[in-house]
Amino acid sequence: MFGRGSKARVYFIPLIIGTLVAVFLLLGQLEKFELVTVDLRYPFLTEHVSVPLVLVQIDQNSLKEIGVWPWPRSLYAHFLEKLDEDRAGALLVDVDFSSQGRDAEEDRIFIEAVRTGIPTYLAMHMESKVNEAGFRILNASIPFPELAAAAAGVGSIVFEVDDDGTVRRAPEVVIFGDMVYKPLGLEGALMFDPDIAYAPPAGAMIHITSDTVLRIPAISFIDVIDSRFPEGAFTDKVVLLGATSQDLRDFWRTPIGIIPGVYLHAAVIETILNDSWVVRNDTLSTLLMIFASSLILGAVLGRSNWKQGALTVTVYLVAISAGALLLLRFNVMLAVTPLYIIAIVQYPVQVALHARRTEEVLDLERRRTDALLKMSELEDAEETGQQAYVVPLVLLRQVLGLDTVRLFLLHGEDRDRWTEAAVIGDEAVLSEENYIREVIQSGELITTRGEDHAGAHVYIPLKTVRTAMGILFVAGPPDFRGTDSDLRLLLSYSTQTAYFLESQELAEQMKEEEKVRTNLARYLSPQIVDQVIDKKLEVHLGGDRKVVTVLFSDIRDFTTISETMPPDRLVAILNEYFNEMAGIIFRYQGSLDKYIGDAMVAVFGSLIELENPVFNAVQASTEMMKLMPTLNGRWAEKYGGFTMQIGIGISSGEVFLGNIGSHERMEFTVIGDTVNVASRFSGLARPGQVLLTEEAARKLEGLWELRELDSARVKGKSEAVRIFEAADSQ
Repeated sequence: MFGRGSKARVYFIPLIIGTLVAVFLLLGQLEKFELVTVDLRYPFLTEHVSVPLVLVQIDQNSLKEIGVWPWPRSLYAHFLEKLDEDRAGALLVDVDFSSQGRDAEEDRIFIEAVRTGIPTYLAMHMESKVNEAGFRILNASIPFPELAAAAAGVGSIVFEVDDDGTVRRAPEVVIFGDMVYKPLGLEGALMFDPDIAYAPPAGAMIHITSDTVLRIPAISFIDVIDSRFPEGAFTDKVVLLGATSQDLRDFWRTPIGIIPGVYLHAAVIETILNDSWVVRNDTLSTLLMIFASSLILGAVLGRSNWKQGALTVTVYLVAISAGALLLLRFNVMLAVTPLYIIAIVQYPVQVALHARRTEEVLDLERRRTDALLKMSELEDAEETGQQAYVVPLVLLRQVLGLDTVRLFLLHGEDRDRWTEAAVIGDEAVLSEENYIREVIQSGELITTRGEDHAGAHVYIPLKTVRTAMGILFVAGPPDFRGTDSDLRLLLSYSTQTAYFLESQELAEQMKEEEKVRTNLARYLSPQIVDQVIDKKLEVHLGGDRKVVTVLFSDIRDFTTISETMPPDRLVAILNEYFNEMAGIIFRYQGSLDKYIGDAMVAVFGSLIELENPVFNAVQASTEMMKLMPTLNGRWAEKYGGFTMQIGIGISSGEVFLGNIGSHERMEFTVIGDTVNVASRFSGLARPGQVLLTEEAARKLEGLWELRELDSARVKGKSEAVRIFEAADSQ
């Protein structure tokens, strides 16, 4: 169609290719590939000047020696004293202190240490959630006011995450209400240079390498508490306190891998002080390079045979790669993906035209290109109403002249079952099943029937890094001779289909996990829900009879209280009361069954197996009683002397537990005489008293101090029952 010296071949086709690549660039279709190349180049960034920083890790060893998280606030006060003694310059805290602790005295000690110790900067973060009404709500976790007022400042730990889940970009200043929060890393940089201006270039990325992480001295939190660190380790240095234990889940995906969030703050400090932001060249310069490269390559390749063209493309790719690496010395990331695509696309097109192929050959190449484009955009096939992998199968059969193409998709956790998802063609006999098993187990391509692939049957695994998703089977006619190009095309389809299927499977798993999490959160604490989702803990739901312990707590004289108090105040008090008490029940591994007016019903040993549910219930009851003076003091000060008291009844016995209700609304609950007796005992209890049934008391022998009271008749029992009272302490 075009001659060797044709201007159309030399200029028009390169312009078309350049325009297509430019359109894909402007539509953002190349961004995910470009980000991969950006991450591959990050290790080659030059190291900048180090900054005197010290990292104090809340690591696994600290959690093991100190105990269950969260820790007492006085422990942080002691930590601040240790830093002050060693003359540390400042402290950046990447720990959430948005709520007050359970012990007001602990909070007071911590606040005083923050106020009088070294300059301490606390962390705030924001998260976006969808409420029950479907509206997106922006929540901010900010240190509670007394603590924030005592600190030298509050810094944002918000990082913008790219679509691939990776943190690269410079953190932004956060505005929430009337408050403006600088990034926590900026607060640390200002300790070294108070006059430094925070003005990262548009779209700037954080300068971070693996050496940055390895170079910063790190000391365990427990070693600081126990004074197991060299004298002067913190002198005149900025200290960063943050979690590195996997149990606390403060990890972020970065270009150098998954690292604890506290290292990101350190990288921000070093990037600001060295003014070493990593930037990408702008879109205009990228477009100019696309068209210049396309035209230059078109002029050279249009006059070259396939060997000369291959050498030209190789030199071009090496030059682009070398230039990209050279620009890293100036912290510039050159957009290389569109430049690579220009060469990869131009070479086969220009070689095909230069060789003056016949119209049949040209048509075959066009159909190959169409097939590849369809494979890279599998979602387009869904618009036809077919499965996303069927249309490319049809194209494969047409392009390669195959008799049959089939997909076998694997199912089940063990991936030991498969089904024929798509069958196109008329191949009557499928080779032995052992070939399918062999491909699944080895993950290797297998060809049968004929030498040099003639008339071949080909089995190709649909394989991802994570697992095998299925098998592609193709069969050609007797004279079919599959070339290396044909096999590459089949492999390309197999790989892309495998990743497409895997993404669908992972999306379904995430939906199912979120559904389970939402259901369990109604009964269990967030920590236990996390363990259930991670399959570290077994929870049994369903209708059955089981021996459990029921805790029934209600407020004394609630009717009188409700008649004399404004409704909005009553609701505020009840919400605060229920929130605190539910936290205690969850802490002792109980499940919250229901609220009945002012009463709470908790069950121990229903959803989660416990060694002694009664012991857990009494521990929870005692802590609930101990918390009441604190709550009453708070309410008395806030509501003009208001106080209230509670009584608790504990019963142990068999109940029915399961999902009970109508088709429209069901809830998981327990019913039975054990629940009723716990309610009666709660009614008999005096304010501040915890009463137990004889069955429950029997299970506490030797574990808790009990006193037997006079027997009493309770509603629903024909005979008097024995009553036991739990002492205030063990």
